[in-house]
Amino acid sequence: MVDFCAGGGHVGILVAALLKSEVSVILVENKAESLRRASERINSMSLSNVSLVESNLDYFIGDFDVIQQPIESSLDVSCFKYLIHLIVCFILGWSCTSCMWVCN
Repeated sequence: MVDFCAGGGHVGILVAALLKSEVSVILVENKAESLRRASERINSMSLSNVSLVESNLDYFIGDFDVIQQPIESSLDVSCFKYLIHLIVCFILGWSCTSCMWVCN
């Protein structure tokens, strides 16, 4: 999974922690400070399935299966949880027919 515009890694690190043996996560972020915070989180959680790439979205080239597009900062928490759920369901091939939340 590639988490573009990953910031401090909130989405990508959560997915990596939940699906340790089932997915590799690449956090792509162009701000070094954000990647430093993500690196601290990754190290504190002893995650080995997360890679960091300092790059602008337009210049990243890689081999991946799932893309998590940048999330607007105006989304509420329930929408954020819904997006995480959809990512996990997609990765595991689960049906998400019970998910009926609507994001603002």
